[in-house]
Amino acid sequence: MKQMKELKKLICNAESILISTHIMPDADGIGAQVALYLALKKIGKTVYAVNEDKLHERWIKIYGNITPISFSDFQKNKRECFKKYLKKHSKKHTNKCSTKRSIYNHDRIDLFILVDANSTERIGPNMQKLLTSSNNFICIDHHPSSSSLIEAIHYIDTNAAATAEIIAKLIKSFHIKYTIEMALALYSAIVIDTSSFRYPNVTAYTHKLISELLKTGLNPAKVYDQFYGTKSLKHFRLLGKILENVKITNDQKIAYLTIPQKLLGKYNVDEEDTYSYVNYLLVLDKIKIVCLFRELEKPKGYIKISLRSNFQIKKFDAGEMAKALGGGGHNHSAAAIIKGPLNKVISQTIIKIKEMLKLTT
Repeated sequence: MKQMKELKKLICNAESILISTHIMPDADGIGAQVALYLALKKIGKTVYAVNEDKLHERWIKIYGNITPISFSDFQKNKRECFKKYLKKHSKKHTNKCSTKRSIYNHDRIDLFILVDANSTERIGPNMQKLLTSSNNFICIDHHPSSSSLIEAIHYIDTNAAATAEIIAKLIKSFHIKYTIEMALALYSAIVIDTSSFRYPNVTAYTHKLISELLKTGLNPAKVYDQFYGTKSLKHFRLLGKILENVKITNDQKIAYLTIPQKLLGKYNVDEEDTYSYVNYLLVLDKIKIVCLFRELEKPKGYIKISLRSNFQIKKFDAGEMAKALGGGGHNHSAAAIIKGPLNKVISQTIIKIKEMLKLTT
């Protein structure tokens, strides 16, 4: 594939590479980052895995010292390296300005790789600044793009079950053997992003790749426990409270859940623990579209809308609906973030989705 050749060329010509993903990253974005980071280190590249914000503690427990770091930690690490360099070479360099130029040239970013996103608007302001100072830039993603130009320039494969599936192909193209650490990152990304192989973009290749990852000695039961087996009793009490208040429209085509911040505070449950709640609604009979409205702590005043469609019926496209709301995604799974009061966002969104459903029936 031409895109793969161009991507490999960019990587081969780069000495230093930074890998990032979108803000509020999910398992696919983080898993793709970690696996690619490990693979590029194997071929002798200077690699950084950096995101706008610090990741939740759970990711650090899973990935340890290979967990992507925040922009602020990245800058701090660079300053510490610079101080050590100055101390080591202070006697050799009388001109501190030339020394400073030397260390910053050494730490330059030749290639900025954005995984699991194809828009720089989603990486955060600090990462955007870092991107502009990098020599080259490319996206690796499986989400549809609104621009054919973006899909032509970057590596966008909408047929892939997850971005991690593309990363696995890239690793294999370099003849790098999967390690158990790479396998953990790729496996968990694919399992979670496909809702345990539930979505229609899962193919025979997906399952073949999973079998290759398991050959590294990866234990699926252990991985499941790491991601799903650490819930507290408060988590289930919150879930019960939310499911108790599920709403269904009169035509029985839309079902939705609501999570206000005060409820998260009351049960002391982290936002990340609620991402999968929307999937519970997919088992409802006759439902075409399900939604989760979650009031965000940051940025304050914004509501995240998670959409899932009945993926057995392709004409109900959650991705197109999310795009109309200012977001995006796949035909079966998508999201958008809207500014406004929770109740107002809910009522306006349900009206819009009803109107879009009328156009498809």
